[in-house]
Amino acid sequence: MQGNIKAAMKRIVKLTEGNFASSNVDRVVEISEKRNKIVHELSDMFIDPDEVVDVFEFLQELITHLEEISVNLEIPVDKRYSDEEL
Repeated sequence: MQGNIKAAMKRIVKLTEGNFASSNVDRVVEISEKRNKIVHELSDMFIDPDEVVDVFEFLQELITHLEEISVNLEIPVDKRYSDEEL
């Protein structure tokens, strides 16, 4: 995700009407910031693999919820993968 991750996540939380805990959103921002420091600043900070899995699972849940919102608003959704493929 490019741009300001905090602002993007804030917009997503607003769009989802607060259905997601701010602690999960904060974790996405935190891991993104850690990733950026590792990649762009060559930091040797550690990211716990369990943290990556937790954030990944949260983002899957978030994306599924955004898909449901889109379908309910009759916004076309490109469903490239079925639930069975994931």
